[in-house]
Amino acid sequence: MRKFICTITLVLFLPLLSLSAQDAFGDIFGESEIDESGSSSVSNIEVTGELSTDLVYFFDASEAADNEVLAMPEAEVNFKVPEGDMEGIISLNISPQEWGPDIIYTDIVNELYMRSFFSFGYLEAGLMKVEWGSADGIHVLDPLSFWDLSDGFSQDIINLKKAGEMVKMNFYIKDSGLLEIAYKPFFSPHAMAQSGRWSTGMEAIPRPDTTTLEYSQAALRLSGTLGRFDIGTQYYYGYLPDPAIKSYMGPIPTYLAYDRAHLFGLEGGFALGFLTFWMEAGYWLTEDIDGDDPAVYNNRIVYLPGMDFTVPGIKLYVNVQLVGDYTLNTDNLLPYDVDESTGYGSPSHNNMLLIAGELPFNKDKIKIRISGMWSIEEEGYIILPELVWDINDNFNLSVYGKIIEGTDGNPGMMDSWKENDNLAMKVTYTF
Repeated sequence: MRKFICTITLVLFLPLLSLSAQDAFGDIFGESEIDESGSSSVSNIEVTGELSTDLVYFFDASEAADNEVLAMPEAEVNFKVPEGDMEGIISLNISPQEWGPDIIYTDIVNELYMRSFFSFGYLEAGLMKVEWGSADGIHVLDPLSFWDLSDGFSQDIINLKKAGEMVKMNFYIKDSGLLEIAYKPFFSPHAMAQSGRWSTGMEAIPRPDTTTLEYSQAALRLSGTLGRFDIGTQYYYGYLPDPAIKSYMGPIPTYLAYDRAHLFGLEGGFALGFLTFWMEAGYWLTEDIDGDDPAVYNNRIVYLPGMDFTVPGIKLYVNVQLVGDYTLNTDNLLPYDVDESTGYGSPSHNNMLLIAGELPFNKDKIKIRISGMWSIEEEGYIILPELVWDINDNFNLSVYGKIIEGTDGNPGMMDSWKENDNLAMKVTYTF
């Protein structure tokens, strides 16, 4: 991994070193070099970002004085360095509350990659976040970037994603088509808290080291527009993101691993008046085709229908999605079969309904947002209310919270997190 990171860093910073050398010689010789057209040769570096501080109050203790209060300052700085037909993208996240003995480089580096443009497409390589699928935010056809839920769930889906090392070639197809071919040398599963209030209780069980070439993955996606429809298809050869239990000591799992699998997917969307509809559907083909291996997940179907609309006149935005999967061959599961954990009551079904709404007023300077997730089989939910005040173009204030409920006897995220209700305030400066 170190060689890979060093190589990408060198490729990214060569343009920066070149720029720095030009600037240094410019200081020595006075004026910067001027080309024949009379324009300066100094490149433009785009810098954007935000500074924020969250004050989070957890009201889960029997005594108010014992409740936990967290102050979480954070800075995100993004650099785009163009140089001819290439550009380097660097995104850094500075969160002191994340620093500790277990900190890794992706806790600080959001993204770090290069992009090179050609007449027929463009190449990307480095540490990237990639979003695939037609749905809004949450997807069932998005296998290249994993989620980090070590601090619970958030409305900001993009920030939940963690970047991964990959190379991706993108080919233009006619006017609106794009063929993406990606290679990932390492596998990155969803990350959960190892301890503390956001732990789900399974993280301490040993898992394999997935940062070896044994865990390489490849994927391709073809997307485009056909009339009024946005359509796409994709294929991924890699791993299921959910760990499978490979060994037990009695009823207690002692080792987790990840199953090789193929993902075949179709996606699409279209607008009808003020309504927008989309659908994602995929088929995970695992090595347990017959469904008789208790240590390997059975084949499963994943699906996501959704729609959104804005109510004319009052600008009320509403988004509704159903995220689900159906596991095959679950009628006669053996004891301790890993597929027993895919649903609640019935191991074949797992569905989650997501609803979100936003109502702006005061000339769009104030927004009321509320979103919710209802895990149907788990019988649990998360409600996320938020009030946002855009004080000016660069400064805003938000008050938000989480209300979480789970059902005893249905172990899962909702039940594990149900004592974590909180109320928070956040101030953000954007530059």
